[in-house]
Amino acid sequence: MSSTLRKISSIFNLKDSRKTEIGAKDITAGLEFISTWLEDRRPGQVFNIVVSGGTVSVLLFKNRKKTKDVDIFSPDADVLREVLEAGRRYNRENDDMPPMWINAEIVAYINGLRGSDSLLPNSIAQDVVLFESPSLVMYAADWRYQLVGKMQRAFDYNDKKDISDAVEILHQLVSQTGKQQRLSEIQTWYEYGIMLKTEHMEFINKAYHTRYGTDGIAA
Repeated sequence: MSSTLRKISSIFNLKDSRKTEIGAKDITAGLEFISTWLEDRRPGQVFNIVVSGGTVSVLLFKNRKKTKDVDIFSPDADVLREVLEAGRRYNRENDDMPPMWINAEIVAYINGLRGSDSLLPNSIAQDVVLFESPSLVMYAADWRYQLVGKMQRAFDYNDKKDISDAVEILHQLVSQTGKQQRLSEIQTWYEYGIMLKTEHMEFINKAYHTRYGTDGIAA
């Protein structure tokens, strides 16, 4: 909605029709548009991007129905520029979508951190694909990266969504490796692993035990 339309809306007390959250159908429709645009603009090229957080929860875990945005990462600035430009073009044709429904805010938190250069290859090797087309592949971020961030956030804010996300991410790792994860090993993962302490482990284990009947992390 343009600034002029917003002024008119405020004068006549009209509500902004844009969504504040998006669901699986919204995300998929937007990514399909982006895929077509990329294929037309860069035929034969495949754009690999990584996502974490709410998008993974909505598309894979299904422990929530909606998220506020799709926050993407790639170490390649050209990939981000093209994908985000396509996302903006989708907004022009679908003015009910949030203006920042797809963004790369996560890049500011990842670039320069220990392990950031391995996030994309680790995510590709993990091979959890959330969306795939001839021109665009969207991977779930390395579970190890996601877990250390979610454990910290869940502990700090005691938010039900973050706790649920942390439990599901941990379960992916437990299922993948066939064993509990060790806290000492988690502490070596990416930049924030070292910040996790026994209290974080106990906090997440309590929620994990409620969901799966056992602890997901061992000291």
